[in-house]
Order: sequence, then C-alpha cells, then structure tokens
Amino acid sequence: VRQDRGWFSLAWLPFQQEHEQALKDEGWVRAWHGCKFEAMYSIMYHGRLCESRDKSRGDRFFNGAPGVYVHKDGTSHKAENYVRFVPLRGDGVFWAAKWEVRVNRAEAVKAPRQTDQWVQRAEGVRLAALWICGRAASEMREGDAVSRAWNPELEANPLDEVWQPAPPATS
Repeated sequence: VRQDRGWFSLAWLPFQQEHEQALKDEGWVRAWHGCKFEAMYSIMYHGRLCESRDKSRGDRFFNGAPGVYVHKDGTSHKAENYVRFVPLRGDGVFWAAKWEVRVNRAEAVKAPRQTDQWVQRAEGVRLAALWICGRAASEMREGDAVSRAWNPELEANPLDEVWQPAPPATS
C-alpha cells in the first residue's frame, strides 16, 4: 500500500486482522522500528525483532536497558533516523526499510534516562508490516543516511547463535 513520502507498507502475513483486535483489546499499541536493510532478512527469517543487549557485537542501547527500541506514533518519523538507504541492484535506486509493530507497554523496560524512545522486551513486540522506500539519488532528503554500495557480507546471518532469543528475565 502506498504511504506518504515514498514509503510502501507490506502487511506481515502472520499478523492478521483478528490479531490486531485481540492485541488492541489487551492494550497493545502501534510503534515503529527503523532497521538497516542488512538486518531485514534475519528479522523476516525469525519473525521477530531481537533485543539490543550486547555492545560487543555492536548493539546500541542504554546501560541497564537491553531491549527492542521503538518510537510511538507521535515520534514515528524518528524511526527513520535508524534506516540507511542502500543500492541493491546498481540501477540507481536506493532502498530503506522500517517496521510497523505492535507493543505491549506492560513489557516496557525502564530507560535509565529521559528519552522519546520506548524500550520493550522482545516478547512484548509483534511485527505488523514491513515498510519499504526506494529513492533515486536525486530524491534523497537532507539527512538521509546512504551507503555507497551493497555489501552482502554485512547482512545479518539468521542462523548465527547471536540471534537466538535472550534467556527469560529473572525477578
């Protein structure tokens, strides 16, 4: 479905309309997660977002607040600060991706400082739609992050053990 500013939303098939209403009835709300294109296959393979929890592998998160970082509807445009446009086919089109998700705010992680991002435990996040944007170089906007070339070696390997779910939190 065509959206604003050149984005297209693609419904995540495992997320059906009946799930939408059930989650809404339980207090889940819409949120947004920007991702690098190199992470997209792994996210789709697993059908979920992984928590940022290990700085040694390059994860970015607040100390003491591992989790999935998302933006609420009111700051949804800020999810685009975490995308990067990449040329996939050498045809002059650069592609970026972000996720529309549903989050259970009862699964929120308390951030150690003021932020406009929500931090969620992975089990409190559901994929709802993949949003894709393709732009020519002439259509790029001020501040768009762009890679000069696609490097498949940077793609997240979904079979790597680092992408396995985190152990359950203990009280």
